[in-house]
Amino acid sequence: MVIFDPQSYIQKTKAKLMASVSLLRQKGIVPKVAAIMYVEDKGSQLYTGIKKDMAAQLGIEYEVFEFSLTGGIEPVLNKLRQLNEDSSITGIIVQKPTRKIWVSANFIEGEEKDIKKTYDTWWRLQTNLIAPRKDVDGLNPSVIEAILNDRLVEQNRVMPATARAVLEIFNEAEISLNDKKIVILGKSDLLGLPLFNYFLSKKYQVENLGRKELAARVEKGIGLTDFDVVISATGVKNLITAELVKDGVIVVDVGEPKGDVDFDSVKNKASFITPVPGGVGPMTVISLMANLCDLIKD
Repeated sequence: MVIFDPQSYIQKTKAKLMASVSLLRQKGIVPKVAAIMYVEDKGSQLYTGIKKDMAAQLGIEYEVFEFSLTGGIEPVLNKLRQLNEDSSITGIIVQKPTRKIWVSANFIEGEEKDIKKTYDTWWRLQTNLIAPRKDVDGLNPSVIEAILNDRLVEQNRVMPATARAVLEIFNEAEISLNDKKIVILGKSDLLGLPLFNYFLSKKYQVENLGRKELAARVEKGIGLTDFDVVISATGVKNLITAELVKDGVIVVDVGEPKGDVDFDSVKNKASFITPVPGGVGPMTVISLMANLCDLIKD
């Protein structure tokens, strides 16, 4: 059983990115990320600090603009418009608050499906506005279509950083997915949807399941035992237990802040597994910086 350690990859990638940033600066181009952050989400504050620190190590500027979830959407949209037009900004990211925090801050009540629809609409107002040439985290909805049509490079778009991180993990670990049956748990625009569409574009055997679909499988006694690769990003602590997976399974845990996977039990059945913390998280941060450099055309 292999427990993935990202440090070797991160150090190699940091060296490459530092060299790229140095060349850009010599040409008068200063890479700079503008990050929108909602102050109510403590997780976003933590991740923003980590990203800002990594950017500093690479010579990338990283400016954070703080907003409140109770302040309405217009100030954020206005700021995004300004950032799109600001020639000194080469990358824009919006730290997505969890739906739970968004609901709590706005005292929203109602049916779960209606709440989800309203939250998704609120989020799309922001991601629709990010200029594609500065969309460093692949948040604009048009990215999904570009992924499915295998036109990211052609359209100068980038894979969402978390999805890119997962792909880099498979590449670094030399894991081929050609003959494997894959399941992705979670359907967010940050991981589930882009990664699912990427795998479809590569003709891989892949399914994308939500928690209700997983619950139905568990009730039938199937669990996830028919899958060779399990990628989980639901945010539900210890959702994946040993009895749900097959021997020799490859597991990538994208859950945060706690892992989706019951690590202590699943590691005894897995052939490969990523830990939380210290697995996908650090890979996502370095992938975001790599996306920024990929977007800049000197």
